[in-house]
Amino acid sequence: MTDSDQFVDDIIKDARLIADYGRLSGAFKDDAFFSALADAERVETRTISEPAIVKLQKQLNDAAKLVPFTTFAALHRNWTPRRSSRKSAWMSAFLVALSIIFMAATAQLTYIYNQGTDLLAAVETLQEQDTEQRFGHLVRQMWSAREDPDIRRNIDGNAITSESIYTLDYNLRKLDTTISDTAMRAQDFAFKSTFPLIGMHFAYCLYNRTLAAATEADRNANLVGCGYADNSYEKLPYAARAQCATSDPGSTVVQTASTGEDITDILDQYEQAALDLFCEGSITNDPKSIHWSLTRQSESIRQTISPYALWILPAMYGALGALMFQMRRILDPLSPNPQFVSLLHRVALGALAGMILAWFLAPDARFGTDVAGIGFGLFSFAFLFGFSIDVFFTVLDEFVAFANMTVRRFGAAKTDAAAQAQSAAGPQRAAPAA
Repeated sequence: MTDSDQFVDDIIKDARLIADYGRLSGAFKDDAFFSALADAERVETRTISEPAIVKLQKQLNDAAKLVPFTTFAALHRNWTPRRSSRKSAWMSAFLVALSIIFMAATAQLTYIYNQGTDLLAAVETLQEQDTEQRFGHLVRQMWSAREDPDIRRNIDGNAITSESIYTLDYNLRKLDTTISDTAMRAQDFAFKSTFPLIGMHFAYCLYNRTLAAATEADRNANLVGCGYADNSYEKLPYAARAQCATSDPGSTVVQTASTGEDITDILDQYEQAALDLFCEGSITNDPKSIHWSLTRQSESIRQTISPYALWILPAMYGALGALMFQMRRILDPLSPNPQFVSLLHRVALGALAGMILAWFLAPDARFGTDVAGIGFGLFSFAFLFGFSIDVFFTVLDEFVAFANMTVRRFGAAKTDAAAQAQSAAGPQRAAPAA
């Protein structure tokens, strides 16, 4: 046997594997490949220059267009569509379980992102309506209606005046409820976005239990709600009920130092009016802190949903698309199941493709800008690119080709401009010499 003979034996071995696969799958439309293999096997002196071997090699090159290389490599690993190994069955089960987990996680993260965008729209609506000014105006109107002696004298027997006060009280309570509900929703969203998946909050609490400070008091301090014990109305303004017990309803009067004349302090009177309405249960918000609270909520929600819109969800949808591609291969008995390393590599590529797509489609979506409008257009493309990673690489190649063409045009234009400037300056230098 010579080196060439060993090479011919490998060709015949590969041809047998492909012939067996082609017979089961019906990949070959005629018997040319099988005839070439039979002729090569009948040759006694197998050399690379033998016409039958040359013909078989040509048939192998043509078969490469019909049989994917991944399938050919699997055939070399003793895979066959006629039987399924236990390892292949476990791989299929693992892939199905992983796909279900990814779908559930993606659905949960998408729900949180949609909740954040809806909440951001509600907060921005309150900001656009100048809620602090409207709220303060209603507080002052309610205070005047209750404290003005003329109005109080005219309430009895005057249905219109009474109905106006009822309507004023309703509008004030409704606006206060809207503001408080938005604040509570923002706190709830902050908690859910920090621990979006099942088990994350439990793991965080367990971490505090095991790695908190050594003293029992420090452990208890860290474990109160696991850092989120303040999701209640206790953090709203006027929480100190002691103020209600010591408050003195009525106008606040101060005395000037120069004349000793008593004058009414309008701002203190306004604060006292708001405090009295709180103590009576009409409001739960401080009128002077509404604008600051809404601004803080808006900034916090934007900073929270930005990673979801630009990194997390595009990567999740890309990875989910890659998993769906692999699951489709499992449904085809003529396609071998991917190896575990190849599976992880494909999923990682899908996730990376989704993130890079977000950079291209939303280049101006940074923290503090409009990230709520990214939506499902980006996520759908991320899923498609994860499902077909070849399309993603084709798009990248097109971007590179466009960049190269632009650079060449810029360089050519710069060279032409320099040549024109030099030709224009040449006669001017020659004139003094003449």
